[in-house]
This record gives sequence, C-alpha cells and structure tokens, in this order.
Amino acid sequence: MGQRRWVFLLAMFAFLLSFSSGTGVLKLKSDDSPPLYNHTLTMTLVEYASAVYMSDLSELFNWTCKRCNGFTKGFEVIEIIFDVEHCLQAYVGVAKDLNAIIIAFRGTQEHSIQNWVSDLFWKQLDLNYPDMSDAMVHHGFYSAYHNTTVRPAVLGAVQRAKKSYGPNINIMVTGHSMGGAMATFCGLDLVVNGGEENVQVMTFGQPRVGNAAFASYYSLLVPNTFRITHDHDIVPHLPPYYNHFPQKTYHHFPTEVWLRDVSSLNHSVEKVCDNTGEDPTCSRSVKGNSISDHLSYFGVELHCETWRQCSIVMSHEMDRFSKKDSKGNLIMSRTVPSTNVEVLKLKSYDGRPVYNHTLALTLVEYTSAVYMSDLAQLFTWTCERCNGLTKGFQVIEIIVDIEYCLQAYVGVAKDLNAIIIAFRGTQEHSIQNWISDLFWKQLDLNYPDMPDAMVHHGFYTAYHNTTVRPAVLGAVKLAKKFYGANINTIMVTGHSMGGAMAAFCGLDLVVNEGEENVQVMTFGQPRIGNADFASYYSLLVPNTFRITHDHDIVPHLPPYFYYFPRKTYHHFPTEVWVRDLSVLKLVRFGVEKVCDNTGEDPTCCRSVKGNSISDHLSYFGVELHCETWRQCSIVMSHEMDRFSKKDSKGNLIMSRTVPSTNVEVLKLKSYDGRPVYNHTLALTLVEYTSAVYMSDLAQLFTWTCERCNGLTKGFQVIEIIVDIEYCLQAYVGVAKDLNAIIIAFRGTQEHSIQNWISDLFWKQLDLNYPDMPDAMVHHGFYTAYHNTTVRPAVLGAVKLAKKFYGANINTIMVTGHSMGGAMAAFCGLDLVVNEGEENVQVMTFGQPRIGNADFASYYSLLVPNTFRITHDHDIVPHLPPYFYYFPRKTYHHFPTEVWVRDLSVLKLVRFGVEKVCDNTGEDPTCCRSVMGRSISDHLTYFGVDLMCESWRQCNIVMSNEVERYSRKDSKGNIFMSRTVPSTETKTLSKTGVSSL
Repeated sequence: MGQRRWVFLLAMFAFLLSFSSGTGVLKLKSDDSPPLYNHTLTMTLVEYASAVYMSDLSELFNWTCKRCNGFTKGFEVIEIIFDVEHCLQAYVGVAKDLNAIIIAFRGTQEHSIQNWVSDLFWKQLDLNYPDMSDAMVHHGFYSAYHNTTVRPAVLGAVQRAKKSYGPNINIMVTGHSMGGAMATFCGLDLVVNGGEENVQVMTFGQPRVGNAAFASYYSLLVPNTFRITHDHDIVPHLPPYYNHFPQKTYHHFPTEVWLRDVSSLNHSVEKVCDNTGEDPTCSRSVKGNSISDHLSYFGVELHCETWRQCSIVMSHEMDRFSKKDSKGNLIMSRTVPSTNVEVLKLKSYDGRPVYNHTLALTLVEYTSAVYMSDLAQLFTWTCERCNGLTKGFQVIEIIVDIEYCLQAYVGVAKDLNAIIIAFRGTQEHSIQNWISDLFWKQLDLNYPDMPDAMVHHGFYTAYHNTTVRPAVLGAVKLAKKFYGANINTIMVTGHSMGGAMAAFCGLDLVVNEGEENVQVMTFGQPRIGNADFASYYSLLVPNTFRITHDHDIVPHLPPYFYYFPRKTYHHFPTEVWVRDLSVLKLVRFGVEKVCDNTGEDPTCCRSVKGNSISDHLSYFGVELHCETWRQCSIVMSHEMDRFSKKDSKGNLIMSRTVPSTNVEVLKLKSYDGRPVYNHTLALTLVEYTSAVYMSDLAQLFTWTCERCNGLTKGFQVIEIIVDIEYCLQAYVGVAKDLNAIIIAFRGTQEHSIQNWISDLFWKQLDLNYPDMPDAMVHHGFYTAYHNTTVRPAVLGAVKLAKKFYGANINTIMVTGHSMGGAMAAFCGLDLVVNEGEENVQVMTFGQPRIGNADFASYYSLLVPNTFRITHDHDIVPHLPPYFYYFPRKTYHHFPTEVWVRDLSVLKLVRFGVEKVCDNTGEDPTCCRSVMGRSISDHLTYFGVDLMCESWRQCNIVMSNEVERYSRKDSKGNIFMSRTVPSTETKTLSKTGVSSL
C-alpha cells in the first residue's frame, strides 16, 4: 500500500520526464581537477544517512540503534533535531576515525503532509546569496532547511563540535531524498555564510534543487560533492529537466555517480559521470520509474524501520539532554563530548515506580531470546537475538519442561548488576500451553496474609506445579552464590503466558524467598487474578510494569466484567500502553502512556478493542515468538551434554556450575572410524559458507561484511580468489578460535552460464588418483576445482597460512554450499591425497552427488571427518540422480549425511530434528526418504541465507584502497592476498575507487 501511494503521487509527474532527456575510510580531496570518488567513504556515509531514519531518539543519541554499527561504530552524537511542525529530523555528531563532523538529514516520511508539501512546492525562488545572480532554487526544499528550527540548531551544533574537537576538523554532510536536498543547502550555507573550507557533501537519491545558474555556482563553491543515484530511482528525475530550456529548467549540479544494475553481467557498476550534472549517459539514460531503487542504496535501507509507520520514542532519562520550544520542536543536545546515557534500573519514589524506556528496550530483548530453539546458542548467548542491549549476558540455567511445553532461563546481566529471569510465552501448536491459557477457573492462592486472593488456575499451575519453579529458584541461589555482593536486583520478564509466569515468580521471590529488590516487567500479559490479588500484588511487588501494545488482544483476557469488580479478573498496576496514534491517517506516532494505579485504567488499552494478533507478537519492533511462528524447534548439540541433565519425563535442565564457564566451539572428533557430529561447529561453518557469497571484496577481505559476524568474529582472510572466466569465488583464512585454516567455496550463481554448464556436465570422468581404480567423478565439478585458477590459488594460500601461523594451526576445515560443496569435497580429498595433509575436516551444505560408489568408498576412507548437511526437501542433494538398480554405475553420495528435517506431529507441533544418518551415504531413511523438490530449503540452512545478497543479482565490488592486496592475470581473474599475518587494512591516505 505504501509503495502504491508513492507511485500514485509521483506517476502524475512521470509524463513530464518524457520531455527531459581497503578499506580505509577515505576523505574526498579536490585538486584543480574534479574530486575523486571514494567507494568506501560512500559505504560509510550511506550508513549515516540510514541511521537518521531511526525513530528511537534514545538509541540514536547513544548510537546503539540497529543501524548504528558497521563503518559508523564509535560515532559521537552531538545534537539531534526533530522539527515537529515541519516533520523534519537531522543529527550532528563527530566521527573520530574520519576526523570529521557528520551532519545527516532524514528524507521524506511517507505519511507526512508537511514533507509532501515541501517535495511538491516546485516553484523556483531567488536564492539571494551574495554574488550568485540568477540562481533560482526549489522553494520547498530551501524553506525546509532555511525557515525551520533545523538550520540554527545544526549550525550551533557544528560550532559546539568544533569547540570540543578543534577548528580544523572536516565537515561531511549527507542525506537521502529530501534529506539530500537539505544537505545540499546546508553544505552551501556552511561555505558561503559560515566561512567553512573543508566541507564535503554526499547525497543519495537526491532530487534537483535549482536551475542551471545555481548548479554552476554550487559546483564552484562546494566542489567536493557527489550525488549518488541508483539505477531507475525516480526521485533524481524530479523536478523534471527540460532539454530545450536548459537555463530556465531545474538542473542537477555535478558530480553524479550512477550505481547501475547491469543484469547481463550480474555486476553493479558505479559510473562517475561528467561535470555537467546532467550526463545523458548516466541516470538520465533510463526511465526513472522505480521506488524500490530509491529506498535502497548499496543494500542499505533508506527509510523508516516500518515503511508505513515512523514512530518517535524517547525515554524519560533523556530529559536532561532535551529541550522543547512552544511548538513542540525537540532538540537533544550533548554539552560535552563522550557523555554516556546509561541503562538505568527502575527507581521508585512516593510509592510509585518510575518507568524506564531504555530498560524496557533491554528486557524486551531478553524476553525475545527465550523463544530461541537452539539451546546451545542460547546457553552461550550467541543466538541471533542475543545481542543489542543484552551483550555480555551470562546464562546460569535453561529450563525446558517437555511435559508442559515450557521454557525459561536464568542468568546474570553484569551491566545491570542484576539476575535476569525470562519465561517463554505460548507456543502456538502446543496443546499443553493452550490448556494452561484457557483454564480460566479461579483458584485460591493460599499465600500467607492474602485472604480472598484468587488466581488463574492454568498460569498458577504452569509456574508452581512443574519443574520450572524449583529450577528457577535453584538457579537464582546459584547466581547469588557466584556473584554475591555484585547482584543488587532480580529482574523477571516474560511475554504472553510467560508474562503471567513472570508475575507469579516475582511474587514468589518476595513472599516465599524473602527477596527485597525484585522488579517485574511483562509484555502482552493476560490477567492472572481477581481484584484482591491485584491489590496484594501491587503492595508486595511495586516495581512492576505491564507493557501493552495498542490493540493487542491478550491483555483483554480473561475478560474484565465491570459490574462484578470483586469477582472478575483484574489487572494489577502499573500498565504502560504503547499506542500507535494516527493523525488524519497520514502521520503516525508511537506513544508510551504510563497509566493510573488502578490496573484497569479506562484510558489505556481498555479504551480500544483488543483484536490484534500482530500487536501481540511485536513490542518495540522486537519479535516475541519463535523464529518461525508456525514452528518451534528444539536443537541441542552433543557438546552441551556435560551441562545438561534430564529427569524421567524428559524434562531438560542445562546448568552452569561455575561462573564464566565457556562452552567452546569444538572441532569434529572421530572414534572407531566414525566422526562425531558437532552442531555448534555446523552453525559456525554455515556462517563461513554464507560469507563467501558476499560481492564486496573489500568488506570480505577485511571481514566487515554484514555476514561476517556471529560465530566467525575475528576471522583473518589470507586470500580471496575470483575466477572471472568460470565465475567461481572462494577464500582462505584463519580462525584463531578454532586453530584452523578455513577454506570456503561459493555455490552456483543463478545467472552464470558457466556455473550451470559445470552443474549439468554430469558425464563421469576417471579420477586417476593413485590407488583409486574405478573411481569416477562428475566432470563439471571436477573441472571447476582442478582445471581453473582456484586450485593453485587455494593450495598456495594454505601454505601461506601455515607459514604465518605454523604450530598454531591444527586443522584445515573446508566448506561450501551447492556446487561450492562439491568443490569443497574435491579440495578436501586433494589436500589429503596430493598434499599429504592429515587433519582435514569437510562440512558441506546442500551438496550434490559428485562421484560413483567406488569414489564414495575411497573418499570416506581418506577423508573420514566429513559431514554433508542436507535440509528437508532440498532438491540439490538428489542430483545427479541415484539409480537403485545400478549401484556401481550410478552417482552415489559418500557419508556422513546429517539430515535437518522439519517434522510435524498431527499438524500441531513441529520440531527441527538433525538426524545423523548411516555410513552408506545413501541412507533411505534420510533425505532420500522424501521428494527433493524445494528450492527454498536449498537456499537456507539453520536460518542462514546461502545465496548472493540479491538472489537474482550477484555484484562484485572492490574499492581502490585494497588494490595493494590484489593482482589480476591476463584473463581478468582476481587474487586478493595478505602477505603478512594480521595485516589490518588501515585508513589510507589514498583516494579513488575501482568498481568491477
């Protein structure tokens, strides 16, 4: 719907266009010639331009938002400006690594009438800057910068930053869409009126902002300017350029850099255009008709988190940094550098707790993590939800009650000096959970001194009459024993039914365990008792907040009957209602209202109908459900057995007996000729396999790509190989935590004819390895590894790595996906047979068959530490076909297969099961037991994408500053090699970029 509105509003102007024809972060330099374009600086500034769209001003101010990372880490915000009257947002701060002040302006907010008025106010206005006669500019964009609170606030923040960091600091201005137009006016203003010299401007998807005279003056005054445009992005074509009226029409200033998607080459080409500003061979050479090209540059999203809603959120503890004018315009300002805004705990005064927005954002992350199914990742706090504000958390105990389908964990957050207890909510397909939810009959609580207190039978039982309560209380004592005086508080949280259990746990800790500093915060919690219970609860556990979200249905259940207040269910205080407000259906805000102390404030969530499931499953943009809502899998690797114990009913408890015990990522070990499957190692290697699909070689070489994190942090790339002739990619590097060399091969690129030829060249070829008679292999895959530049480059890099790291390297691990898995298998065998390596381990994902039964037999003897991971109905492991009646002549898999199966029981409960198959390689009870017909199962393993960033396009990008690591042969094949260990690609003084 959002994009349709864009198309509707902009299509009316489309007909007018027919009349118009290393990675160091480097700074732009200007000589007498045009400025040099810097790809790496562009990748940095696009992240700053993306961050200004963030709605949580607390996170933005502290630079802890989800977009505040990558190249922008360590950024110091000086001032945030939010002009409510004109719906504008900008920030000013200091990037110490660039020695620069960064100014970023937000673009158009889709539902803002004010922004659309600014966008469409195309009437030209005299600029009236000194010595700029005939310069005319866009009325709306000029006013948005000059005639609002934005300009004085920005200029004041710049002066304050220069005072703190010195007068010689550079200034870089950026923005997207309308924000790019404002960035242009800001850059010119700083030069002309502010007397600044070192001003650089880079915008993304910017519209035209003035006539040809303005463009001419601008290019002279602010020469270090680049306008990045993306393929068919519609906005740079507006307002239209009329070729026959060049002096009277709108006209772009230089220098444009056109990011073109060339489908025939599967490359993204960055073309630095001419100095006219209207190069007919750049974006003007195509129709500007794409909204999606406008909303994404270099794979970075340039719009609000939720495209149809741009909420503004700010916590109370930010008040000391904030001021508002009479119109509600907000400025958050830092008066001295490096002031930290801490995550504060709830404090009470006059009997009522103080709501803390930042703590809510922290606890909602803990609540989300308890839904994770991989217990190894949860226990080691390496899961995909175990980051953000919860980094450094130490899990003490995980409890999984199989009988009642419950899950909880206990751990220590050292930054909060608190024990955290989190309970999982309802699992959609669990009959046990639904029985607990719907067992509304009230039960006498029978707690001391709490007469007439009645509670929900199902929720009470789920906490008190299962394995959960004794395990949680035991873990709390264990944590206090470990951390003693360092623990000030116990914080209990949960969502949905987990919120109900959290409430009972908090009360239990106070009443029965004598704990004093207990704080409870729940999300989307149902009612759990009558009015008497609510009254007692609020007295005993006053530091409690129930967060509710707009029309979330669950807080309305069980129903509250107004005419029977003592006999009905009744919420305890304090509710915080997160309301999505709309004004004329055009502007939407997220408002957090702290409700009254009755627990049933009629002006909060009870004022609306509770009819939304989606509002229940997301709080503050954090998902509160299992990874796949229709599937909640439980996975645990073997190496976790030493931390685990089960009772006779199968209930599982994973416990840490001493603090800071590290659960290591173990390597594959063999006994009696068969390897032991290691789930955690599989999760690590699938990340390495995913990274080889990355197209930005500079990011891959420096291990800063978006997939270069998680379990692979700290990896050192030794060499990247890109064989252009055969369209192949691989890398070799060292994982110091594993004491291993990692070799990863990329799989099939969808649009590569060369790859498809390799895939489909099924004719078998004699292997001709010593002592391997009758071994036949797949011609295409064998050739892809042995008869290209890949093999010599990989073997050379392995020798280089061993030379660098010597005795520290115990193992060589080879991995790959799809065709890359086939190449990995050949590489592993090659290392053993021809290179004499002993400790070689191979793990592939979605690998096809690569040889006959004789080959499979020899392979399993020579490279026993091999696992082929297959996923449910993945089609590729079924190819080339296995013909049962011709076992010696057909293709045949080698062992050991591990089949990741999605199982359903009566269509109610679904589990993810990893089955280690037999040693035949063709176990009929594993992936061969199902039809291989799924592409989606092939493209994702363990939730990790195994494909190029854009499945229909795999671009190769390399910046100039990594050229000293690169070499090309006569056919254009690329080798990026590190000649000494631990060489960091530093911030270089060199300029320029090379785009492939």
